[in-house]
Amino acid sequence: MVKITLSQAILISIWVCIFSFVCSVGSDVFDHAPQDLCEFCAISNRTSRTRLLYENETTNIIAFRSKDPDCKKHYLITPHLHIKNYFSPEATCDLIHELQRVCNEMLDEEGIKYKRRILFHIPPFYSVTHLHLHCMACTNDDESFLSSQYYINKFMDFASPDIEDKCPHTV
Repeated sequence: MVKITLSQAILISIWVCIFSFVCSVGSDVFDHAPQDLCEFCAISNRTSRTRLLYENETTNIIAFRSKDPDCKKHYLITPHLHIKNYFSPEATCDLIHELQRVCNEMLDEEGIKYKRRILFHIPPFYSVTHLHLHCMACTNDDESFLSSQYYINKFMDFASPDIEDKCPHTV
């Protein structure tokens, strides 16, 4: 049995309250980035120097390398349309499935067979308020218990919705 002191219990309660507050108001407070300041809209509109790795004008989806990668292969896949986040009504299951399909297609074309991670983030745990899928292929080096990247990847998994809950039978 684990025993905690009164001060530890108070500290835990304070952290739970702060976390609950941030999560409850996160989508209201943190998601109001104007579209004209959105860096992914700039990439989509070609006003940024970011090189596109994939573009489909039929589905209006683009892909590019993450500027802050969590694995050796880390791509961001996003629609041209400015959709706030995964929970926005415009983020339909058809769109979610298409983003996943593009990710798998890109990794297949590179012949990547090792650990694939495909995830979104739960508000407010993201830095860009434009729907984007993280498409990653991690090696054992990325997953080393001693690597700081290991803990970042674990947090990313924590701060990600279960896609199956929203869109069952994903690609």
